[in-house]
Amino acid sequence: MLGVGRHKGRVWILLGALALGAGCGQTSIGGPCKSDGDCANDARCEASTSRDEQPIYGPCLYTSCQSTSNCASGLVCGDLPPGYVPMPGQFCGVNVCVPPCDPGDAATCPTDKLCRDDGLCTYLQCDEPGGITCPEHWRCDPQAANTEPPLLSNTILPVTGTTVVDPPDPGGAIAHGCVRQRCTEAGGYECRSNYTCKESEAANGTGCVPTPCEELGHCSDDERYICVPTSTAPRPSVPDENGCVYRNCEEGVTCTIEPSPWYFCDPSDPTADSIGCAVVSCTDGSPCPIQWVCDPTGKFPDRQGCVRDPALSSGGASGSSGTSGSSNGGSTAATGSGAISGGSGASSGGAGRGGSSATGGASGKATSGEAPGEGRCVTR
Repeated sequence: MLGVGRHKGRVWILLGALALGAGCGQTSIGGPCKSDGDCANDARCEASTSRDEQPIYGPCLYTSCQSTSNCASGLVCGDLPPGYVPMPGQFCGVNVCVPPCDPGDAATCPTDKLCRDDGLCTYLQCDEPGGITCPEHWRCDPQAANTEPPLLSNTILPVTGTTVVDPPDPGGAIAHGCVRQRCTEAGGYECRSNYTCKESEAANGTGCVPTPCEELGHCSDDERYICVPTSTAPRPSVPDENGCVYRNCEEGVTCTIEPSPWYFCDPSDPTADSIGCAVVSCTDGSPCPIQWVCDPTGKFPDRQGCVRDPALSSGGASGSSGTSGSSNGGSTAATGSGAISGGSGASSGGAGRGGSSATGGASGKATSGEAPGEGRCVTR
């Protein structure tokens, strides 16, 4: 019996060895792989994305549209369904083809919208139950809101000419049926002192319009602007909001904040700027800025005739480039490139990428990476 027991023990040892032998050459969890066959029986090969690559997503799940006529039968052209957030890189249009909302289920529309009979979610209006309260200096008028300008002349600028500041989201207030109270209304937008309130100009959102300088009697800034020019010399062409034009130096604008012997008013001088101020040449004593020298015939002289000091433009002898990186751990490894620095003659190698132990030049060190097509063994 003892001999039989020893024989059975040898059999179990042999079977265990065969089982271990079946796993030879297979990778454990977390190890590299190219197919499921490279992993242990309880694992599978999952493709990995290089750290330098961006994930690629498919197109938007919904079709963009301009109107319901662009959509398939049974769909309407509306907003993205509540809770749907496009993946990075996906682009969904402002309006998309979606199933119609359910008037009996508020969850089929965003919280600030209401499901209408046509199956579209539209903003809850200020005159509807649960609607918003319009901001100060605004009133509820959904019909007038259809033509209310969200911004001045539909530009990126807020309304101007008024002492009242628009709310943070004027477009949102308009979408809910609110409109600005004009300057002609009690509690409406008040006009600034150099603007006039005109009921006929209510389409601009406030009713405030600039008062012409001839009627106003002055400019928005009389030190910089003039209503009736007294000089025919050139000047900046941008007027102020009341129709005044920039003054030039012949109309009282000083050429420098502090008096200087090197600047003078002469719009006909070749060195004159946009307001007619000219500058004395460095050859006549006008000092050059620090690190500049007087050389009117040199490269790129300024109005005085000064150029950057050529002695400061060169950085000395070129440095030598770093040594190329070497690879001893991966399928690919970029070579390091030396960063040349002028003057000192010293440089360091660039950072190679690819192999797990690739090195760049004198100071660069590679980061680990995976060969193209490789993945990692993960638990099934």
